[in-house]
Amino acid sequence: MEVAHKALMREWPRLRGWLDAARSDLLVQRRLAQEAAEWERAGYSAGFLATGARLSQYEAPAEGTAVST
Repeated sequence: MEVAHKALMREWPRLRGWLDAARSDLLVQRRLAQEAAEWERAGYSAGFLATGARLSQYEAPAEGTAVST
């Protein structure tokens, strides 16, 4: 099974692209969840809110556009 999986990844660039995109989105989602938890622990202080480039990295997946991390 593992050999078949590796062959698919090597020979099917579209699948590899989908998996890479999903991995990137998952990392962004995890980072957002961690920052949300920090914001909550800080008593919802405005100083803990994402702004600028940090905020943009979270907006793009929500809008369905890709952002490199």
